[in-house]
Amino acid sequence: MPESQTTLDRLQILGLTNHQARTYVALLGLGESGATEVARIALLPRPNTYDALNALSARGACTLLPGRPRKYCATPPKEWLPALGKSFLSQAEAASEALSQAETLVSSSTQMHGWQPIASHLKRGIREAQERVLVDAPYQALNRWGDLLRSASRRGAEVAILCRGGILPFKPLPGWVVLETDEPGSPESCWVVDQEWALRYSGTGKATRGRRLLDSAFAAEIGRGILGQLALLGDFEPSSPHYRTLRRLYAETSQVEISDTLDKE
Repeated sequence: MPESQTTLDRLQILGLTNHQARTYVALLGLGESGATEVARIALLPRPNTYDALNALSARGACTLLPGRPRKYCATPPKEWLPALGKSFLSQAEAASEALSQAETLVSSSTQMHGWQPIASHLKRGIREAQERVLVDAPYQALNRWGDLLRSASRRGAEVAILCRGGILPFKPLPGWVVLETDEPGSPESCWVVDQEWALRYSGTGKATRGRRLLDSAFAAEIGRGILGQLALLGDFEPSSPHYRTLRRLYAETSQVEISDTLDKE
């Protein structure tokens, strides 16, 4: 069984629900985050995510941070899992060890400040893309990337874009999966390139703040989140080229069986 699924199973053995386990793993990897960000990675509706966060907080598994907007921080697994009881101690230690990789993502990630370094990193990444570029972003944040994405596509990289709040500001090439939504959603832009790294940022100019994640496992997890959102919001017919592309990309980014999110057939 793949490690990610083993981790979820062990957390559920310890008494967490599936939603709570998915929420905790997502929050642990993200660091300090709001419910919207956690819901996107955990592939859960936001109301369910709030319920899970409240339950986790009651268990001591996460903390609601002071201030607005509301943000949460995961408690390190070794600080709360063993406290669930001696009868579950061995499972808690196993789950803690399995989560250690996700725990190190926060410390191994790079905080980025200001638009110029973020834009430079993203340009370089798109220019080097060989396999795929997955994007979830507001339409206003996509305007400058059309030429680079088309160049990546001509090199053989597959492109999938969730364009929130408006129309994609450039013409996509045939074969791209593009979904335009009226709902603005999160102001954050999220990019995943070749399952090697992910970049999340929001803001404009000097006020732009972002985080670069160089861990391929977590980049793949974010990529699955983007593909899952495209499938959920797009409601594509199972026979459509877009659906088949999403299904294949999801399978290629996951070692586990394709989830019900994409299993509409």
